[in-house]
Amino acid sequence: DYNWWWRSFLTSGFTAVYVFLYSGFYFVTELKISDGISRFFYFGYTLMVTFSLFLFTGTIGFLACFWFVRIIYSVNQIGLHEASIDQ
Repeated sequence: DYNWWWRSFLTSGFTAVYVFLYSGFYFVTELKISDGISRFFYFGYTLMVTFSLFLFTGTIGFLACFWFVRIIYSVNQIGLHEASIDQ
C-alpha cells in the first residue's frame, strides 16, 4: 500500500492547521487590530509560518514512518530467510 507515504506526511503536517486555527482564535479574542492592511499582514505571515510548519512536521513524520517501515521489513526479510534455511 503506497498511500502510507501521503498519510504519514499529512497526519503529522496537520499540526500546522491547528496552529493556524488557533492563531485565528487568538486574533479574534486577544488582538485589537482594526486596520485592514494589518489584518492582511497578520494572516499573511501566519499563513507562511504555518505552511513552513506543515512542511517541516510533515517531513519529520514521513521520515519517521519511512525509517520504521524499512526496519520492520528488513527484520521480516531476515526472519523469512532464516526460516527457509532451517527447512
